[in-house]
Amino acid sequence: MTTVISPAKISPGPSPDEPLLPNAHPIAERVEREFLPYVVKPGRYIGNEWGTIHKEHAGRVKVCLAFPDAYELGMSYLGTAILGNLINQQDDCLAERVFAPWPDAEERLRKTKLPLFSLESFTPLNEFDFVGFSLSYELLYTNVLTMLDLGGIPLRSADRTENDPIIMAGGSIVYNPEPIAAFFDLFLIGDGEDALMEMLPILRDKRDGKINRSEAVMQLARIAGVYHPAGYEVSYDASGVFEKIEPVLEDRPALVKSRQCLELKNSNYPETPIVPFIEITHDRLSVEIMRGCVRNCRFCQAGYIYLPKRGRTVEDLIRHVIDSLNNTGWDEVTLLSLLSTDFKGLESLAGKLTDRLTPKRISISLPSIRPGTFSLDMAKKIAQVRRSGLTFAPEAGSYRMRRVINKMISDEDMLENAKIAFENGWRQIKLYFMIGLPGERDEDLDAIIELTRKVLAVGRKAGIRPQLNITISPFSPKSHTPFQWEAQIPIDEIHRKHAYLRDRVKRLPIRLKLRDPRVSFLEGVLGRSDRRVADVIETAWRNGARFDAWKEWFNFEIWEKAFAEVGIDPHQFSGTLPLDRTLPWTHIDKGNLTTEFLMRQRARAWEAAESSNDQPLGKEEMPFAEAEPGLKSDSEDKADVEIVFPQFSPDENVVEKESEFGRRPRRQPQIQAKVSPTRSKIRFRWAKGAPVRFISHLDCMRTMERSIRRADVPAAFTEGFNPHIKLSFGPPLPLGYTSDDEYFDLQTDEVFTDRMFRRFQNSLPRGFKLVSYLPVYNTRESLAAMLNRATYRITLEADIPDAALQVEQFLKAEEVDVFRPRKQKLVNIRPSVVSLTSEHDGSQHEYTFTLKLGEPGVAKALEVLTAVTQATEEVIASARVTRTQLYTERGGIQFSPLAIS
Repeated sequence: MTTVISPAKISPGPSPDEPLLPNAHPIAERVEREFLPYVVKPGRYIGNEWGTIHKEHAGRVKVCLAFPDAYELGMSYLGTAILGNLINQQDDCLAERVFAPWPDAEERLRKTKLPLFSLESFTPLNEFDFVGFSLSYELLYTNVLTMLDLGGIPLRSADRTENDPIIMAGGSIVYNPEPIAAFFDLFLIGDGEDALMEMLPILRDKRDGKINRSEAVMQLARIAGVYHPAGYEVSYDASGVFEKIEPVLEDRPALVKSRQCLELKNSNYPETPIVPFIEITHDRLSVEIMRGCVRNCRFCQAGYIYLPKRGRTVEDLIRHVIDSLNNTGWDEVTLLSLLSTDFKGLESLAGKLTDRLTPKRISISLPSIRPGTFSLDMAKKIAQVRRSGLTFAPEAGSYRMRRVINKMISDEDMLENAKIAFENGWRQIKLYFMIGLPGERDEDLDAIIELTRKVLAVGRKAGIRPQLNITISPFSPKSHTPFQWEAQIPIDEIHRKHAYLRDRVKRLPIRLKLRDPRVSFLEGVLGRSDRRVADVIETAWRNGARFDAWKEWFNFEIWEKAFAEVGIDPHQFSGTLPLDRTLPWTHIDKGNLTTEFLMRQRARAWEAAESSNDQPLGKEEMPFAEAEPGLKSDSEDKADVEIVFPQFSPDENVVEKESEFGRRPRRQPQIQAKVSPTRSKIRFRWAKGAPVRFISHLDCMRTMERSIRRADVPAAFTEGFNPHIKLSFGPPLPLGYTSDDEYFDLQTDEVFTDRMFRRFQNSLPRGFKLVSYLPVYNTRESLAAMLNRATYRITLEADIPDAALQVEQFLKAEEVDVFRPRKQKLVNIRPSVVSLTSEHDGSQHEYTFTLKLGEPGVAKALEVLTAVTQATEEVIASARVTRTQLYTERGGIQFSPLAIS
């Protein structure tokens, strides 16, 4: 007889039958049963994240915000969060999200005939009133068609009926909407905050039956900044070249003027941003500090279309950052703008935030930094907690080419900033360059190599071995820039330049990343094309083009074939465009950004390109575009006022270790953390329910860490440059399983109380539950080493003949071999199975078994089920697995982790 030693009876965990989502659509059950178990990274599709808003659909305007890329990219896009927040602030409106399904998920949706659904409620896309796409890149066009098709919405605007949602697109690339005009009812040009508030009353009227879909589209088209493609007619000349575009409806403007949100209010941004379960591209709090840039690099579309420059006040930003971090639990904040170091209150903001965030081990980071603007004070401020890599974008190797593109940065600026970074502990620096720019020569490529050598030398002089990542991207002309008329150099020439660079960096200790020139070519073609290319996009999509922005899915041959099938030569959009030609985007008006101004800037670029002078200009000669008539903003930047705070002294927050054995002293951050007289280790029992069963073990760990921060639990941290919460978990729970009995240990700097426990419990996302806790006094053995038994309950609905006999045969067998594809070998799992029982009622089967843990060849729960039932992989994937108990067995005695804590 086995003796069981356990703590007092404790409350059960979440019910495994709890629905995945509140207010879920009727298809939710099918999604959970037929879709989620069969796809890669199901965490992309489950919703239920911390900060998600779930509203009843009845009586509300239903808006779905769509991003045509993977969840990891889409959740890093701030625009969706802003618009969703503004919509959800309205009691009678709701905003939900949808992202492009990865190819395996698309295949599964088609196989099961499930529609593409929103994350908040699993509502099919075609049941919303309005679907708004955010478009940030031309190579996402085919994903738009995938989402419309899977969502049950006709691809073309002309084919939609009164029962279909209104489909609109916004974002940076809709400044030339013509290539995709056939697929959208409307476009919003410019910022969406103010225009959105003007749209909602019209959508309310449609909801209430006061107007139908067609009338709603016509009324929305009258809002400033909204472009209605069906209200315009395109003409082509005899050779088929775009000639002009004109309105065919009386109330459509000849020029559609873009919208600008001139005041970046705190209320525009969500107080509790959604915190993803899975790791995303920018897995941190992103805070927009400024919109717009007056540097006006001539290749940069964003620098022109986001004018005028607008900023937020330091006080507003501090309030927003602190509140958002308290509500999310992130351990890093990015101060986001096109050029963060141009925000005149940046050092004041960083200093103030550093004082508040450093004791909590929260770091500050900046996106791409303009060389010459990274100061010693700034380096010390953002290096207080951890140092990720720094990114500098000189864009061109020679100063002559930087004059061409209006990027007025000297080599001395670049090297001084590298010196500051290396001397303050950074080892990794990323440098971005472009090739194929107008007027480029091979000596400009040599200048890239020479600048790289100089940066390496600066690092060696600072006593470190620098890690340089060099990214080279081919130039691709964009609309609404001075280079919109320029040609892309041929793909073969880009390959030659790549070979030229590779040959000259062979002996340099760097990592060189070369962007595929075919990607840049297609990007440029789609960005400067007209309405005829919609047929090419649809043809490429029907031929299998998906996720063209991802290297593993990009297939240039599909696009070549599509252009050939439609009968359009893509090179007509990649060559030099005549200055006197009307361009497909001429009717899109960026306010005070005039064609004459762009032409003047282009002329200056060619003057610099034809010059042999590679010497820096004096500052009074720098052709900053903000000084040009017709471009300077009429508004004042609210944050463009220098706010002076006390500066760090040169030696503050840095401590030098004594030199040992002749080595250079190491510099370490000295974090002014609270020193606690009491340090405890607490063991928690927790449970994982159905709403989060498709979250991986690593994602669960990340979720717990962020919940600890949200609850302000006084956790202890590791030392060093990248501090982490001292948290250790028991054996990983496989993806797709629920559990009643999981454990983790947390070290704290204070005595842990019941009040802290309740606060911690309330900070967890739905589906997680803290069951109980106890202090740990025996700290010599980790949970992972201690726990050596796990009991599982598996429920399976399937036709399994002789199910009871199969269990009996398994128990009698001395060897049961299973094949493990990853290791390409057979493993005998029978010794791992301690016990196995089953109950059967027709097609309903329940199996309960105990497995050994931590031994070679240990069995996995679904391996046991497969070996017992001999069912297919499809059937096994549908099983519901719950880990009911984790414990330690020693000498025939079972110990609960809480009993031996």
